[in-house]
Amino acid sequence: MKWTQAIDRDDKLIPGCIVCEEGYRIARFVVDGERKFRASFKGEFICHPEPSLREVKAICERHHQINKKPGA
Repeated sequence: MKWTQAIDRDDKLIPGCIVCEEGYRIARFVVDGERKFRASFKGEFICHPEPSLREVKAICERHHQINKKPGA
């Protein structure tokens, strides 16, 4: 998956958010001073907040492999 910085409807960058062509979005936020990442697909969260961006990207990869349509 190729990740890029998310942009809004006015073509402005959305800080702390990356997206990929497959429809996944990862948001970065801070809880009690700790950086966390959480992935969503089509507006639905697919994991709990995680401290590792690498792990959340891997969760998206696995989700995509499990849910992709045959022949796609």
